[in-house]
Amino acid sequence: MPQLTFLPWLRVDRPETFGALTLLPKETGLGELAGHDRAFADAMCAAYVELHADRSGQHPSAPVTFLRHADRVLAAELTDDEFIGVARQLRVLGALAQAPTQFQRAPSNCFVPIGQRYQEGSFGIAIMSGKLTSGGLDIRKAWFTRPTFISSKAELDIAEAALRVAADELVRIDEPTKRQRMLVRALEWYFWANVDDDEQNSYVPFVLLQTAFDTLTDNRSSKMAFANAIARRLATPDDLMVTKTIDGQPVVLNEQGWWAHTFYAFRSETVHGKELKPGAALYNGRSHFDLGSVAFRILVRQELQKMELLESPLGIVGTSLFVDMLREPPDDA
Repeated sequence: MPQLTFLPWLRVDRPETFGALTLLPKETGLGELAGHDRAFADAMCAAYVELHADRSGQHPSAPVTFLRHADRVLAAELTDDEFIGVARQLRVLGALAQAPTQFQRAPSNCFVPIGQRYQEGSFGIAIMSGKLTSGGLDIRKAWFTRPTFISSKAELDIAEAALRVAADELVRIDEPTKRQRMLVRALEWYFWANVDDDEQNSYVPFVLLQTAFDTLTDNRSSKMAFANAIARRLATPDDLMVTKTIDGQPVVLNEQGWWAHTFYAFRSETVHGKELKPGAALYNGRSHFDLGSVAFRILVRQELQKMELLESPLGIVGTSLFVDMLREPPDDA
């Protein structure tokens, strides 16, 4: 049974490769198809539309990025295992796109693949995605509008080119080591932490981000274990050491470690249903989640450098920027 695998809402301007995948612009993908495959693809693309109508009352077509797996033809049917592999590599790519300081970034949702199977001569669909399998619709009668939380300008834009190259090499490793597997899993958890479901005041992203940290640092026993891990990994020569009393004992950590202690405490309070103080999701006026994202990405660069996959990490410069963020509240705070 033929299958078109694609990413709705995400735009690429030219063919892009990552791991075993090639991402193709809509027109490039359509140009490779003929006969009923092309007719079905045209109907499929027409079903994905922008949220707002134009002045004539019509909803413009939304971007669609086609996906090719390995050297297969574009309409090749993927096995369940192949589709899972596609989804996992896209999670890593999507995680790289979640730079917290990047304007108009494409949320993780843009990197969840859809697989539409169909029969020759038929316009009925069987949809596979990262979450469900469904079918029964006629694609010519279906209509999918862009979610409100996905910008109409969402595109594949990885700000750190060297990081993308290193991650590309990582997902291509046939027999990864334990550390390499843990890094991929950590990036997947970070991906899920950035999935936007249009809900407000949700604490789920904080829990998933802490899980990404846990996978990467392998320090899950307590706030102090996590705080010590972050204090050590994000240390700089100019660290300011701060002493606080924990359980009646003086504890000395740098600012990075005390931020981690606070972040872990906030995560635990949300998990265990404790009453949260106003502003608990903030640290010195900045989002705990944004600070955690910056710290996590620094750790990812460190791991890739240790694996000799990343040649130009930000290193101490990136950590110093993180420390500056901890010390200085944002302008609008």
